Amino acid sequence: MRFESYAQFLEDLVLYCALKDVDKGFYIDVGASDPTQLSVTKFFYDRGWHGINIEPLPDKCALLAEKRPRDINLCVGLGNERGKLEIFNAGVMSTFLPEFAGQCKNKLQVNVLTLSEVCEKYPPPNQEIHFCKVDVEGYERQVLEGIKDWNKFRPWIFAMEATLPGTDIPCHDKWEDILLANDYVCAFQLAINRYYVDAERKYLLSNFANINQFIAQNEIVQMVMQPLKLS
Repeated sequence: MRFESYAQFLEDLVLYCALKDVDKGFYIDVGASDPTQLSVTKFFYDRGWHGINIEPLPDKCALLAEKRPRDINLCVGLGNERGKLEIFNAGVMSTFLPEFAGQCKNKLQVNVLTLSEVCEKYPPPNQEIHFCKVDVEGYERQVLEGIKDWNKFRPWIFAMEATLPGTDIPCHDKWEDILLANDYVCAFQLAINRYYVDAERKYLLSNFANINQFIAQNEIVQMVMQPLKLS
């Protein structure tokens, strides 16, 4: 079959394989950016899913609101406490951490919530969260620290960008302990991303085991400007 991937490293197809039995599920996209280009969730939106897009840059969030009317689109950042933070916008990426901003002088203050606040207020009552994608350019630990009650907030899968911004240098050692301590299992790694499954849903691990076979057996078309690099 022919599958179109909008993500940089086939994140959407990895998650599709893992959640193939879920019909019209629910996602949270932390660091959503563009609704199409390099999007992990467009593939799912086009198949009837919906969810919450979290994007602190106003122009990107306005575009999400225009193209994703079925989603909840929040123009905020996420951290370990509510407040305001200065974000550096370098065009291809944005970060709350000055050490990853380079010479970027384009910065603005944005409102910051915790992931617990978002999940208490916005999803429908008793809504299962099938996956939470986190792409926050070095701010992963603070986002995970914003989960105040892991009994209430338990996505089936976390998809985490796991390298230092703009590099292929692994950085999961800086935040992975939070997921492991809260009964998540590292199920799969492809390129710069690692995927963690709720230990109560270990049956999903077999789906991850078949991902490479799925990619090999199907026609995969990448709808992105950059070529896929898996090394």
